[in-house]
Amino acid sequence: MASIYKKPNSPYWYAQYRVRTATGWKLVRLSTKIKHTPATVTREVKEAAESMGKQLNVLTREQAMTKAQRLADALESTARANLPAYQLRRAISALSTELTGESMEMPSVKLWLDDHMRRITRNGLKPASIANYKQAFDKFRASMGERINLPLDRITPLMLDDFKNHLLSRVSPSTANIALTLVSAAFQAAVDYKIIETNPFTAITKPHKGKAVKRRKFELEELEKVMAACNPEWRSMVKTCLYTGGQRLGDVATLRWSQVDEKRGVIRMTTQKKGKPLMIPIFPALKKHLQQRKKEAPGDFLHPECANIFESKGSGRLSNIFSHILYQCGLIAKDPLAAGKKYKKQEGNGTETRRHVNELSFHSLRYTATTMLHDAGVPPALVQAIVGHDSREVHEGYIDFGAKEFTQALEKLPKL
Repeated sequence: MASIYKKPNSPYWYAQYRVRTATGWKLVRLSTKIKHTPATVTREVKEAAESMGKQLNVLTREQAMTKAQRLADALESTARANLPAYQLRRAISALSTELTGESMEMPSVKLWLDDHMRRITRNGLKPASIANYKQAFDKFRASMGERINLPLDRITPLMLDDFKNHLLSRVSPSTANIALTLVSAAFQAAVDYKIIETNPFTAITKPHKGKAVKRRKFELEELEKVMAACNPEWRSMVKTCLYTGGQRLGDVATLRWSQVDEKRGVIRMTTQKKGKPLMIPIFPALKKHLQQRKKEAPGDFLHPECANIFESKGSGRLSNIFSHILYQCGLIAKDPLAAGKKYKKQEGNGTETRRHVNELSFHSLRYTATTMLHDAGVPPALVQAIVGHDSREVHEGYIDFGAKEFTQALEKLPKL
């Protein structure tokens, strides 16, 4: 039979009872969270509460002891019923709420993902990273359907395997891996907070990357065709990317005028991917471009529309808009802005659902800048330093090369 006792230095009653295990009887001791010495309520406090129409639920010593014993008996009977873990938790949670006012309910997957999203937003993640989390969680919700309302500890590896297959039918293995990793991080947080015992994602094998599509650089005549098809903002995006040595889409889209130091003749950047500081010299062609762009976009951002899309919808949407321009130029086979059946019918037998990966994209401008600098005879370490690749050689390049060498190298890029 269950019993209760007082533990030294604790204000609560403790329950103790025995349960049968595979190796014999085990003694279980748990706090009831019911105080054995109720708080003393003065007459003034009582009268103040009554004047506000509130009733103080203060237990006597005997009432507290009775509730604690009742909870101990319920814990013992529930533990001996051999219920599944989730039913056991529900039963104990209902009883705990009734007797102590504290719930032990397991959060649903939906509530936990929403809570995790708020947590990582408060932690100051970059907008692009937050957008990636949101996209991954949205894909997980779409795959789970009604099961998204299950308690967190009811999610099984089999369900997650369905999620993986759901992803692989729509995106590349690399993109699927990103979504799996981000959703797994939310479950790992639940483990770290002692809400669930294990992360079910540990049982899932990552999809093989398969044969990757080889990216290539733009030819000069292709670049000219793209520039002719772009509106002024996208034309500036392409020029700024190339004239800064092939910086990434997000870094170019969110570039602010406050980062352009005209007095010192440099653009200061901190790359979003690696957090690497860069100082890019403003050589004549870049200076001319910036002066023209200032007239077109005098506000906070050099490319305000692209910055807004990047921060609100992520890099994927922005990349698709540029790829749509490439599609209009006849440089890629599929229009990424087309949806549903219209997208599927662009190539193949019309049954393909996975996103088509093209040889050319905005990232190809990075390849283009790198190749052009190499072809112009710029030393490899200096090229790596300009582009911002993370390696020992890059570090040495920043030490060994000064602003003059950087400027002379960038001036070898073709004028657009």
